[in-house]
Amino acid sequence: MWATYRITRELFPDDRHIALGAAAFNAFLPQFIFISGVINNDNLAAAMSALALLMVVKILKGARRHRDFLLLGAVTGLGVLSKASLINLFVVVFVAIGLVSWQERRRIGPLLRRAAMMVLLVVVPFLLIAGWWFVRNQILYGDPMGWGLVLAANALREAPLTLADIQWLICGLYRSFWLNWIGIGLELPFYAALVVPCLLAVVGIVILALKKGERPSGPAALGLAVLGLYFAIVAASLIPWTATVLGTDQARLLYPALPAICVFMFLGWAQFAPRNWGRFLAWGVGGGMLLFATVAPLRYIMPTYAAPALVARQDLAGVQYAANINFGDRMKLVGYDLNGDTWRPGETLVVNLYWEAMEDLDQDYWLYARLVDEKGWELLFRDGCPSGGRYTTDFWKKGDIVPSAHRFRIPDDAPERSYRLMLSMHPFGSLDWLPVLDAQGQDSGDIVILALVPVVGE
Repeated sequence: MWATYRITRELFPDDRHIALGAAAFNAFLPQFIFISGVINNDNLAAAMSALALLMVVKILKGARRHRDFLLLGAVTGLGVLSKASLINLFVVVFVAIGLVSWQERRRIGPLLRRAAMMVLLVVVPFLLIAGWWFVRNQILYGDPMGWGLVLAANALREAPLTLADIQWLICGLYRSFWLNWIGIGLELPFYAALVVPCLLAVVGIVILALKKGERPSGPAALGLAVLGLYFAIVAASLIPWTATVLGTDQARLLYPALPAICVFMFLGWAQFAPRNWGRFLAWGVGGGMLLFATVAPLRYIMPTYAAPALVARQDLAGVQYAANINFGDRMKLVGYDLNGDTWRPGETLVVNLYWEAMEDLDQDYWLYARLVDEKGWELLFRDGCPSGGRYTTDFWKKGDIVPSAHRFRIPDDAPERSYRLMLSMHPFGSLDWLPVLDAQGQDSGDIVILALVPVVGE
């Protein structure tokens, strides 16, 4: 947030209201706040990227001491250590060095020497901070980026990327830019209404670009161009990533370019307000986003993560299927519901599970659920809290009957066949699977086939 403010102040030193508005939009964006409260590498990556963009803008504005380039290289190195995709920063770094060389208008010999010195000042601290990571990856994985390890840790896409996939990506990025996560989402009319400020921002930027005598020029124009270039690079990099793995429709992947997004959004809106209304626009955007950020946890986040109401034993009579599946004398599945008899590709299988604690549990157990065909091929899987993430097992008391809902979207390219819904249970952070005990208390393995899930055509 501070970097977003400082970037905008560098670009528009005579209008601090643009900086306040952009920083407020950044600060009170609900999805940004939500992700910032989660342990991940996106937060540090976004911070390092923002600081690197700030250094680039300052260099374009004239901060060209050796320490400025050294600091840029150090911040870029820290960014790449936090998230490898920040290697994209080098594109804008080298573009900035090229622009600086062009601004200084030296003869070819001194120009090349000056450019080489700037590159060296950036690359040396980068290698001192992050170089060991590339060497380690090469030694351990035979690849300086550790790409094989990255692929092994992600669900891979098995079909070529289609236009429908691109549409899915854009829609997912849009929704999760405002607020969208597992089980969390705004109402559809709200998402539709938020299209309006997005369109206004785009139209406003076009209007600004067409205004003769008022559009930014000099270092400010170069800074905006570099910010736009970086946003385009980050956004475009999601296309090959989406062609490789699943689940890329998350705006957190755009957060390295969040300062650029916030600057352009507020700058676009500012074109529709009189110049002397800048203060009111900044306060209006800040106040509106603060209200949004205040309501979002209360209406959308807290209800999703609230502990589910326990089920009374007599209410189990209304459950679709009764069960008595004992996982290691710690918990048992006493019933389940399915939302249909057959499912088509693209539809969602909803499985409601009802768990009973057989003792006071003091450990966090995870449910590994998957759909597997008769040949053992795994269509999809989920690994997480058996209560759907809302009430971890270490809070369960003996006799508690805990309901949960689990949603499985059938892939659009799922082959038409019958799949087995298989369940296993393990402690969080361990693959010491709990045994499934039969009626005599004997170990019958660690996998339960709960139901058959037929996937049929249109």
